[in-house]
Amino acid sequence: MLGSQAGGISPEDVFVFQLIIERKADIPRKYAWLERKTAELLLLARKYRNYPHRVIIGSDLEKGQYSFARRLEAALWGTISVYVDDKACEVGIADVLVNYARLTGGLAIRKHHC
Repeated sequence: MLGSQAGGISPEDVFVFQLIIERKADIPRKYAWLERKTAELLLLARKYRNYPHRVIIGSDLEKGQYSFARRLEAALWGTISVYVDDKACEVGIADVLVNYARLTGGLAIRKHHC
């Protein structure tokens, strides 16, 4: 038996958010929006659950001199540590879930078009 009641994870426990950036979009402005919204979500969760204490992200958003991880950590006011680690099991699980949702439609996806 899968699901929250059995101690497992159900589709209702997974949140997949897809950011679709148009080719002519102002990329730095979109990244700033993503940093702000991610920080808001994480700080809200921390306020009510005292969790998370750390966030691990893949290097997909690290672009040359721009570091999403550094900027996100600054937006979190140092209350939550942010790490970039493509080999972390959390990043691998997130990649699998996102690809599963995208390819099969088996998980709800919230989309935002930029």
